[in-house]
Amino acid sequence: MQRVTKRRRTTWWLLATLASLGVLSATAAPAAGTAQAPAGPSRPAAPGGGPDVPGADAPAAVPAGVAASTSGFYRIRVRDTNRRMETEWAGIEDGFRIMAGTGTGPGYLPSHWTLVPLGGDRYSFVNRNSGRCLDVPFTNAGVDVVQWSCHGGTNQQFHVKPVAFPNFYQISASNAPEKVLEADPTTNPDKTIQQWWPNGGLYQQFWFEPV
Repeated sequence: MQRVTKRRRTTWWLLATLASLGVLSATAAPAAGTAQAPAGPSRPAAPGGGPDVPGADAPAAVPAGVAASTSGFYRIRVRDTNRRMETEWAGIEDGFRIMAGTGTGPGYLPSHWTLVPLGGDRYSFVNRNSGRCLDVPFTNAGVDVVQWSCHGGTNQQFHVKPVAFPNFYQISASNAPEKVLEADPTTNPDKTIQQWWPNGGLYQQFWFEPV
């Protein structure tokens, strides 16, 4: 009994000493009946120090000046001929070329594209008929644009830049931003979409038609 009393006295003396030094002030238990919220994980600060609002930094769904599509799909038309980007022979496999074609009417699915915003002026384009992405397989000038399984590479990411009023745009692959997409300007009736140096030609300008 004497040993227990001595231990209690030692404990009270230690607590009193710590309290006098202020050590217990930051860790004291909450008063009875006071609710204390559990500590949760810390949230990172919002980019740029702005308010942390969900969706505040979400990229634009469509480029500025492009009308919203209620269906979510667009036809991408060449300015000089009004032809539209479509997969060759309505192909659905990897590697089919993208053509400046005429399709068979507004419901022609190989000419329908979804614009997927990636931030800033960057987008990827997904074909409605195949579910595959617009793809520039190489960075050199003259390469044909194809469709390929979506993988998120920079050759499937495109800058869409306004170049002429009211709503014409140049499109360039992120891995070759010094070049642009164009419809083959030759007299070839089977006009492919290819990559080339910008020269101001109307066949290097596109507009987006809501489906």
